[in-house]
Amino acid sequence: QHKIYRVAAVGNPVMLHLLLGLGVSDLGRAPYVGTFSQTVETQACQLGLRVNPLAQLFTLPQLGGFVGADTTACLMTLANAAEATYLMIDIGTNGEIVLNNRGRMWAASAAAGPAFEGGAISCGMRAGQGAIDKVTVVDGELKLRVIGGGSPRGICGSGLIDLVACLLQYQDLDRNGNISESPHLNIPVGKGKRGREIILQPAGQTITGLALVLDQEDIRQLQLARSAVRTAVEILMVQAGVEAGQVEKVYLAGAFGNYLDPASILQIGLIPSIEAVKIRNIGNAAAEGAIMALLSQKQCELADNIRTRVQYVELADQPDFQNRFIKNIDF
Repeated sequence: QHKIYRVAAVGNPVMLHLLLGLGVSDLGRAPYVGTFSQTVETQACQLGLRVNPLAQLFTLPQLGGFVGADTTACLMTLANAAEATYLMIDIGTNGEIVLNNRGRMWAASAAAGPAFEGGAISCGMRAGQGAIDKVTVVDGELKLRVIGGGSPRGICGSGLIDLVACLLQYQDLDRNGNISESPHLNIPVGKGKRGREIILQPAGQTITGLALVLDQEDIRQLQLARSAVRTAVEILMVQAGVEAGQVEKVYLAGAFGNYLDPASILQIGLIPSIEAVKIRNIGNAAAEGAIMALLSQKQCELADNIRTRVQYVELADQPDFQNRFIKNIDF
């Protein structure tokens, strides 16, 4: 560790403020502006990092609101696509969306809530051992893939999106998100404390010994998360004057985005109708961008240049935000 003399840090604004020991109260109220947004450099040892005592830590610049340095780092990895028209989406509890149109960029953050990461879902969990991470239909029955194999413990975000996509495809969910009383798929449907529910795995066939169910309230949570992202995408497209057919690529960033099935996100309408072949998972692009900055001063200059080219859009300030959000709750 004594050989480490330079450290790059990327993350959302709250993460970076906490890392540097700065207060975050200003990020909790309008206009949601932190203490800093530009590149900051400081001694790494003062932050408790076990590195060379003379090591320096620097952050990449942030883009505005809750769109942080991790998004800047992702965009660095897409520099070769600057003259194209693309969407870059990092989906999570707070989704970051960037629309690039021939070198001009618009960015926004969407407060999607925890559903995409398994939160607020009755049998939801993070993507770990025992999580259902993929759902398909074979001969009219749901087939569940479990991380690590064996019996499931719950369902994570990618599995939830797959599951809802399957139910929509076979019309076992209507456009309002209501679970059908008479499903086309061979799945048991019952009545629970939170409305109609689909039994994914009966009690006795799970790690917990409890039945895994998807109920009506779970669907509502996913609808709210979906609407937040979809609305952000639509508003950025309006700002840029771009139609769905003009988007050449959609890049899904982050660990979660890496496991999403393009067909499923199109089926649930997370993004406008764009050909599935245009959607590409780019994995942990934030870490890749941070490494690029560590290895090259020119890449640090690129990060600063990106910051000057991005127009941050505060979604809540847009006059059509509320109407779009309500409209997009329906599938």
